[in-house]
Amino acid sequence: SMMKRFGEDYRLTAEGNGTRFDWIMGAEPAGIGKLVAPGMKIFMQRILRKAAKNVNRYLAEHPAPSPATAQRSTTYEKPATSSK
Repeated sequence: SMMKRFGEDYRLTAEGNGTRFDWIMGAEPAGIGKLVAPGMKIFMQRILRKAAKNVNRYLAEHPAPSPATAQRSTTYEKPATSSK
């Protein structure tokens, strides 16, 4: 195994008129992972930087509707009752 431990956490925090998204990751390398860790760190930083740019671009192209015009994604309908 290349890692002894791995963990991540996602946090959404209200910030101004929007929401801040934090993605926190951590790993403890093991075995061969200790040898490749410096290169993996650089690789992962590049990958995550690109992912963040893609998320920002997507959100800019698909703005959230205002609360007044937003449609609910779930609905509830009262079950039909039988008259028998």
